[in-house]
Amino acid sequence: MKIGRNTNVQDNVTLVNSVSGSGSTIGDDVVIGTSSSAPAELCLPVRRPSFTQLDAAPGAHLDSVTIDDGAMIGMGARLGAGVKVGKDSFVDAGCVVPQGTEIPAGQLWTGSPARHLRDLSVDEMAYLRTQALSYGQVASRHADQHAKTLEEVDYDSYLKDWREWNYMAPEDPLPQVAPEMVEYYTLTRAQSMAVDQGIFRTKEYNDDVARQAQIADEDAADRAEEEYHQNVATLDTVYDGVKQLTETRVSRAVERDAVLAHIASVDVRAAVYLHDLLARVHEAAGDEAAQSALRDELYNLDPAVWEAAKGADTQAQLATLAAHAAAMAKGEGAALQPGALAELAASLDPEAGDVAPPTPKFAAGIRERPTRGTDNAESR
Repeated sequence: MKIGRNTNVQDNVTLVNSVSGSGSTIGDDVVIGTSSSAPAELCLPVRRPSFTQLDAAPGAHLDSVTIDDGAMIGMGARLGAGVKVGKDSFVDAGCVVPQGTEIPAGQLWTGSPARHLRDLSVDEMAYLRTQALSYGQVASRHADQHAKTLEEVDYDSYLKDWREWNYMAPEDPLPQVAPEMVEYYTLTRAQSMAVDQGIFRTKEYNDDVARQAQIADEDAADRAEEEYHQNVATLDTVYDGVKQLTETRVSRAVERDAVLAHIASVDVRAAVYLHDLLARVHEAAGDEAAQSALRDELYNLDPAVWEAAKGADTQAQLATLAAHAAAMAKGEGAALQPGALAELAASLDPEAGDVAPPTPKFAAGIRERPTRGTDNAESR
């Protein structure tokens, strides 16, 4: 069997040699097994397989045939032993060519058994050649891609997208980075670290003490931001507890204890804050200034404040919490825990990485998110 240059054999095509001592010979620029979707101006008036047939993807079957240069064999066509297809001819999809048939050059054959329908125009024969050329170019691109690593293929895809985003043609050269910019980015990379740690100017890059100080500042800023987000999440849980308590009847101590236990299972620091808040609400009975501060604290806990909404009726919330605190002070259910926040803060070890619990002062300034390189200790 001989197959020429730039010849495309499609999926499910079968090439057999049933004639003893006779093999198939296929020329250059041949396409075998295609559905041949020609453009409208070159559309061939031949029978097309249905969509169901296309889904099944029937392959052509060729037995000891000779196909000259530039010919095209349609999808599902069957060529018997000894068939010869002339140069630049087209055998329609699904047709059956009896054994020994000779198809002259430049003709269109279709049907079962196949018969000569008409001669092809010069443009139609040229189209058959372009199909073979198109498949050859696709094969070359696939060969080039298979020779590359996965990283190289991904980078090529990135460059293609980048050119499209910047309205560049595929052949346009990429813009070159100025040497001084390359030097700048080289100097701003901390070579002692696996990843970038902020921007290091030339002086800091060459001064080890300054570089270490910069790294320490960056680490402190990272810890401050992490602590900020942890405390915001804790206050969200505290607000959930406040909302659940205001929806719980004061007389039902079991349900109140269940709410407190649930908050403790979600976030221990939130449970300590909520117990401390109930104790402070009980102590503020009759103290209008203290109650006003507690109403502000409840307002700050409400996530609706983040959307500049009015928030819940904090006066009603405060009254319900005061009733719960009074019941707890009488021994109904869980006991009050005055000073719980202070006790928790005193038991923590910042050097070991313990994060201090949020305070009412933090809740009041919760929207003042820390920025890198600034001291957030005052807001905490």
